[in-house]
Amino acid sequence: MTAHTTLDPEEIKQINANFSSSIDDLGKIYALLQDTTQSDSVEIFFFNQKDAVFLDKIKGSKIETKYLDENSFLGYVYTSKKASVSQNIAKSSRFNTAIDNPFKIKIEAQMAIPVIFNEKVEGIIRCSRNDEPYGQRTLEIIKRIMNSFKDIFLHERHHLEMEMQRHPFSLDTVEVYKAIKEVKNIYGHLLVHTQNPEIEKLLKEGQTTIDSVFQYLNPNMDNVSRVKQELRQLNKNDNNANSLKILIADDVMMNVKILNSMLSHDNQISEIQAAYDGNMTLEMLEKTCASDDRIDVLFLDHHMPGKLGLEIAEILKSDNRCNMVIVSITNDPEAIKNHMNLYDYHLSKPFSKAAIESIVNKIKNEKLQQNIS
Repeated sequence: MTAHTTLDPEEIKQINANFSSSIDDLGKIYALLQDTTQSDSVEIFFFNQKDAVFLDKIKGSKIETKYLDENSFLGYVYTSKKASVSQNIAKSSRFNTAIDNPFKIKIEAQMAIPVIFNEKVEGIIRCSRNDEPYGQRTLEIIKRIMNSFKDIFLHERHHLEMEMQRHPFSLDTVEVYKAIKEVKNIYGHLLVHTQNPEIEKLLKEGQTTIDSVFQYLNPNMDNVSRVKQELRQLNKNDNNANSLKILIADDVMMNVKILNSMLSHDNQISEIQAAYDGNMTLEMLEKTCASDDRIDVLFLDHHMPGKLGLEIAEILKSDNRCNMVIVSITNDPEAIKNHMNLYDYHLSKPFSKAAIESIVNKIKNEKLQQNIS
């Protein structure tokens, strides 16, 4: 990251001061980083030594260190302990979609900056631009303020749930919920005053969409899922031949949380498990296929560390012991374009309550017919 641009020392001083004054507000730090680096997206990975993972507390991205090597851009930064920038990330020899672009968005340029304490990487800041490379002036600013980044990783006093629910909007959480409530009331009011069946259908779709937005923001989604799971066990639905056991395989923790929350309201679903990389997914499935502890439905992402979703689907379809429904949850059309024979259904991201219910209801009806016959 070299540059030869003259910068105003007062400007650098002010940027550093802004970081210092905002250090207790992780959401504000994200906004400052995005503005200062002129990036379209920013991720701050905190290192969890116990679990050997890097975790973005707001976006929910989780990357195990065992997958970080020189075969990915982020892995190179982690292993070399050097900041790096790629002005054409997709053509980089080290680019790995599962590691460097887990949200599968359009990225032109990307930079990653490791933060070192006692010769160990304690955190990584990753910034991305969608349509154009980073300018030399921006790179020079980042070079001058890198010392301020260390303070970010010295403050662990941030509340994960509040930040996770707040990050999709610039509004405060209370304002977001007020807006959602107002939109729901408007839909309800319009439904009462229309007799047009097509308009009614559109309004009901709008209601379902706003319910899905709320699911994404629900700060208690973990607790809701846990309670629902306990209730299912108390009701002994596991012994019901028509109940469903589900495995969600996605390396983005937020996707797993949201899908879990949306599925957990179905009382006919007796168990929901999760896997966060391809190898872990395959291990769980191999154990299942070799025993009576069945998994009925697999929600499968494509780009995961260890094994791609496509590889896992191919293995399952070739193993007669593994009789389960496979639902693709990738947004990469090229990944499934010529391999739809490996998947029974496709669920697009962002997830919607209506789409999930439609697929699950079809699966339940198929299972019921199989049990009857």
